[in-house]
Amino acid sequence: MWLGGAGRLVAPAEIVAAIEARLGGALETGRSEGALAGRRIVVTAGPTWEAVDDVRFLGNRSSGKMGFALAQTAAAQGADVTLIAGPVALATPAGVARRVDVESALEMREALRRVALPADVVVMAAAVADFRPGVRVLGKLSRRDARPAAARPARALTLVANPDCWPSWSRPQRTGAIPGGICR
Repeated sequence: MWLGGAGRLVAPAEIVAAIEARLGGALETGRSEGALAGRRIVVTAGPTWEAVDDVRFLGNRSSGKMGFALAQTAAAQGADVTLIAGPVALATPAGVARRVDVESALEMREALRRVALPADVVVMAAAVADFRPGVRVLGKLSRRDARPAAARPARALTLVANPDCWPSWSRPQRTGAIPGGICR
């Protein structure tokens, strides 16, 4: 079942209903042996940072809180949860079995390739960067130049599209696997 639209978040109740329909049974709260016991769930969360040089990056303001809350809820329902987290200042939620920290979109894609295939459910809640610098500068870019600012040549930052994390695993290889994405 595709739960998507033109960049809009599907209502959380619809997401829960779709998962319940595929897994069978209602989700109950507060039990470690809940409705998701024995299920393997992967959740992505947070932003990705794309390095420009050793000190600068392109990023976004995603806090990761939504993905972390989803991971915590799944763990509370008894799921075996793997959380793939971009650079955030959040503690791993209680009950989450594994946390994989990544920084860039390419790292998140690689982490998904490693852990998504055996999962029953994959929830993509991360705010993955669409673009990255075409060239990463080693060291720090410097604006120092003996010429006055008006005489200095402008710098251009060439961007290249990041590959989509979704296609790398979105065609379930196992019967009953549920891919899901949350677009923001």
